[in-house]
Amino acid sequence: MSTIARIQTFAFSGVEALPVEVQVQIAPGLPAFLVVGLPDKAVGESRERVRAALTAIGLSLPPKRVLVNMAPADLAKEGSHFDLPIALGVLAAMEILPRDELADFAALGELALDGTLAPVAGVLPAAMAASARELGLVCPERQGPEAAWAGRIQVLAPPDLPALINHFRGTQTLSAPSPPRLDDRVQAAPCLSEVRGQESAKRALEIAAAGGHNLLLIGTVDPTASALARARVGVLVGCRWCGTRTALCMDRAVALGMGVHPVVRLWRACSQCGRGEGDLAFIGDGWTAGPVRVPLAAPVRVPMHLARPGEVLPYPEVGAEEWADDL
Repeated sequence: MSTIARIQTFAFSGVEALPVEVQVQIAPGLPAFLVVGLPDKAVGESRERVRAALTAIGLSLPPKRVLVNMAPADLAKEGSHFDLPIALGVLAAMEILPRDELADFAALGELALDGTLAPVAGVLPAAMAASARELGLVCPERQGPEAAWAGRIQVLAPPDLPALINHFRGTQTLSAPSPPRLDDRVQAAPCLSEVRGQESAKRALEIAAAGGHNLLLIGTVDPTASALARARVGVLVGCRWCGTRTALCMDRAVALGMGVHPVVRLWRACSQCGRGEGDLAFIGDGWTAGPVRVPLAAPVRVPMHLARPGEVLPYPEVGAEEWADDL
């Protein structure tokens, strides 16, 4: 029998969930808890959160050398969502959890010091990636309905670590979360009829929407242009189901709309910007790329690429650009 416990999780690059295997080995040696595989500061601090969570539920690490490796080792691991897979891998290496059952799941979630699971960003992209790999997903209880949007996937959404341990040991059964009904969580799109007057501008909006053209509104500084810009999304053709899931993935990549259920919109995204926002607010800055104003709003008509010294990310096409001078 292998001395290494394994469980799957994901790292995130933009809206893409990249598979990561967490490997845990407990071997004789001086007591130590090491995490390798290019972890960032948040992942490195997982050691203390895992240790405290195990202590809170009446368990303790063995007085041996505990080594956690996250493969591939050349991929940067960022975020606190690695807490749960590390804890599950340690429990499997301690033979508290069955390794063969963990092999069928991917996991992500942040651990509190008392062993409860806190929400994290990227659950929906992770669920879709797990479904494509024919894996189940373990995630925090509050985000179980969000993970269920991925379709045919087994989702375990425990409130805390003891509930998950009892489920795998057969002493408790976690009920499968259900996605909320679409009509319960759909946001209403702004309506062009709510704008009074401005018939010429409304006609221009309709023509631009019909042709999928970009639009620039120029005029005096007043709320009219902003109201027209927001109302244009009600004229655009709504997202199909696949497009809705793409829009949700974009939202979850930056932890927007975090809650018990994801808020779904069947209309194109609209990002309202402030007067003081500069170029970096639209295209981003830093070593790595991430969703900012332009990809989060309605991008250009071709898939967008953001380039940084550390990586180049593609973002899906979902519409056209519109600018108002008083936004």
